[in-house]
Amino acid sequence: MKIIAVSDAHVERHGYSALEEIAETEADVLITGGDIAHGNGPAEKAYSIFSSFPGIKLAYLGNHELSSMGPKIGQHYQELDAFYRNYGFRLLDASPFTLEGVSFIANSGWFDFSLYREEITPEILATAKRMMNIAYKQRDTSFAETCFEKLMEDYANVAPESEKVVVGIHHIFMKEMMRQDIENYNNIRDMFLGSTIYKKVFSREKVALGLTGHTHIPGEFKVHGKEIYNISYTKNKPFTVLEI
Repeated sequence: MKIIAVSDAHVERHGYSALEEIAETEADVLITGGDIAHGNGPAEKAYSIFSSFPGIKLAYLGNHELSSMGPKIGQHYQELDAFYRNYGFRLLDASPFTLEGVSFIANSGWFDFSLYREEITPEILATAKRMMNIAYKQRDTSFAETCFEKLMEDYANVAPESEKVVVGIHHIFMKEMMRQDIENYNNIRDMFLGSTIYKKVFSREKVALGLTGHTHIPGEFKVHGKEIYNISYTKNKPFTVLEI
């Protein structure tokens, strides 16, 4: 099974030309892994382009879709599912999907500050919560646990009838997935990159492949012996092609 996958296209910044190339690429499955667009208008244009892809079309959300396409984070999957179905996509945040013995489970994931590389002082924590409130209208990180529990529930539901399971999480779950190229790099935004809790999902026996994004840094990793790909868009590598 050939999969073409992309996250973090941010069409408001990068335009739509790469999406046309993706839609024309021969594959069995197209997966969009979040942060394709911010707001309904750009998302409508992006997914109208993707809709011409002739194979199976799957999507899961990123923080930009969650914060710009619904009234409250984590409480509007049915409305968003309807949006994606208009363009022939199945929203994995809402429900898993199985094709020829391969099941796909995914959601946005979230952050809980566990990836921050320095000591979290009261001042740092207060700043992070202020930033959360501005960006997402919330001050706690419990949604990270909610997303983890949903992934584990979806795995339990699909595993008995699946040969393999593909897991997608927009947010990352290991410090090795963070940028490593700047000596003594430290940034409070690291607190919003993801959660280490999601690493546990990949210990499950039938998980064969993982997808992540959010950092805008494509890469390949191994977790519990499973291949994990960061499918973030870049100008030089606008999408990732995988086989399973």
